[in-house]
Amino acid sequence: MQVSAGDLSYEWIEDWASFPDSPAARSGWAHHGVIDAAAGDVIACHQAEATILMFDTDGSLTRSVPTDLLEIHSMTFGRVDGQLNL
Repeated sequence: MQVSAGDLSYEWIEDWASFPDSPAARSGWAHHGVIDAAAGDVIACHQAEATILMFDTDGSLTRSVPTDLLEIHSMTFGRVDGQLNL
């Protein structure tokens, strides 16, 4: 399926990422942003748990970081002194 917005067009790849499985993951629903980081990482949040997830370009989970955030909407990141900050 193609997803388009203005001049931009993307291909939707079902089950691209390997999200950690849990009862909450099967019933959760997230509507967060996804970040395409400069290093090639793809950053998202878990669909039902307060966890930031990092994937490689093949959709394999490479790192997860627990957070105290209640909701993650419109994620952005920036670098301060060379360190990635969400």
